[in-house]
Amino acid sequence: MLLGGKGVGKSTLLRYLLNQLIQKCGTVLVVDFDPGQPEFFPAGCVTASLVSEPLLGPNFTHIQQPLFSYFVGDADIIGCPERYVRSCRQLLIDCKLKFALENVPTLINTMGFTSGIGLDVTLDLIRLTQPHQLLQISSRSLRRNFPSMLERDYVAQHQRGWLTDAAEWSEKLPNYELQAIYSSAELSEKSLEEWGFRASELRQIGLMSYFSQLSNSSGWSLMDSVPYCISWQDLAVCICHESVPPALTMAALNASLVALCILDNDAAASVPYYQAADGKYPKILRELPLMPCLGYGIIRGIDLERGRVYLISPEPAERLAHVNCLVMGGVRVPESLLLDAPLSVNQDEECVTKLRVPYGTFGPSVAQPACRPYRKYNPVFTLRNVV
Repeated sequence: MLLGGKGVGKSTLLRYLLNQLIQKCGTVLVVDFDPGQPEFFPAGCVTASLVSEPLLGPNFTHIQQPLFSYFVGDADIIGCPERYVRSCRQLLIDCKLKFALENVPTLINTMGFTSGIGLDVTLDLIRLTQPHQLLQISSRSLRRNFPSMLERDYVAQHQRGWLTDAAEWSEKLPNYELQAIYSSAELSEKSLEEWGFRASELRQIGLMSYFSQLSNSSGWSLMDSVPYCISWQDLAVCICHESVPPALTMAALNASLVALCILDNDAAASVPYYQAADGKYPKILRELPLMPCLGYGIIRGIDLERGRVYLISPEPAERLAHVNCLVMGGVRVPESLLLDAPLSVNQDEECVTKLRVPYGTFGPSVAQPACRPYRKYNPVFTLRNVV
């Protein structure tokens, strides 16, 4: 289990250890508790993935479908710590009960949140995970570190914890081995994160990489994808962190990134919801329950008269058949997908030829419902250079 503050090199060390273990064991289970900078999936989820090939680049070069995934609601857990810990606990239960992992080495990645709520949930994760080895990376900047070394006695006796307490876990926690090292990968406050990208840019590129599975040419844009047509008769929707009137919920979901979740009867009964008697709207959840996430999609359009949602997603129809809940969280659609896709670039004249799309343009236009300024950074260019 890897622990440490932001920028100390947890992801780099994770890839190194993973590549070493693959050479010896062939397959490694990676449990990723970091919804902000996940290694194998777009941001917003905690995941468990089986990996059998070495990692040779940043996270957006090896996006893959995880074994298990739970939607947290946001890349930042400060607004949903309880749902985050419950999602991590359920993820561990799935790994232990639904998959034979006795002979598979496991690496656990965590967030770089080391104080306040971050310390509380970290204590929860250690108690719930019960690791054999814990590797704590310390920064030379004290404010990036945990307030203490996370030894067994400290974790077992410390009263703090979001869902767990010392009285319950003092006897359950095993005597794990703690290894403490100083970071050799620290960066200054004003510098960029690993691979030359900021955390927000890596999240955008990760989503671009995920949706690039829809691409069949270098000039692909969102408008080229044929959407799935879904009736909302048996569909539930939810908007996290915001209170939206039922009459405006579908309008708020339009052109938004949504998590494709599975809502079972127990989860549906655990939260309040609104459902119009005339079927004018789908079931609208007032709170986000604990749900598995099968992937992400972008709502391309909504037909209020026929009760249909048009969804763009790289997930195959066989997986989408299990989806019965669309959740809009704090992770947004990358602007590069909403803005016009560049067709050609003339470096001498510094001009870009673009297509017009319905959700955004590069200049004032009364014919378009949205207008966004041109941004210097565009993840599309990065993905094309990588490919």
